Amino acid sequence: MRNYILAFLLLPLTWTTNAQVKWETGVFAGGAGYMGDLSPGRFPLTKEIQPAAGGFVRYHLNSTWSVRSLAWYGQLKGSDANFPVQNPDHARNYSFQTSFSEVDVNLEWDPFGKTRYPESKFRYRPRITPYFLMGIGMSHFSSKTSYNVRIDENANPKILQD
Repeated sequence: MRNYILAFLLLPLTWTTNAQVKWETGVFAGGAGYMGDLSPGRFPLTKEIQPAAGGFVRYHLNSTWSVRSLAWYGQLKGSDANFPVQNPDHARNYSFQTSFSEVDVNLEWDPFGKTRYPESKFRYRPRITPYFLMGIGMSHFSSKTSYNVRIDENANPKILQD
């Protein structure tokens, strides 16, 4: 009798282990760099790269539709002090530092999802396919700026007009 009760209790486990994975989670971490007026080159300076991190949760409704929620946080900074001393922007001496965060919820549609998850529930076939999404999100940022203009005899007249 014990064996029958044990088999009856373990039977649902066999159904869940054969099923396609419904939940997916992930985390990411890296750096965020600023490219703009306070950046002397085409790429962010390595000394100004700030931390960025986040994570997501995805629930697969079926093989073509899923719901994803994402949250992440990062920081940016830039400064005229990074320009060479001869450059007029160096004398302007502007700088900023900002933190930002975002949270969103999306509905994703993968029109070719059935080819990725075939009828056999034991196989996954990686594919490069287009997908479409729509959703809603919220962003927040907090910025601190500094306008420490140094005025001296070598200052650019355009800086003085600012």
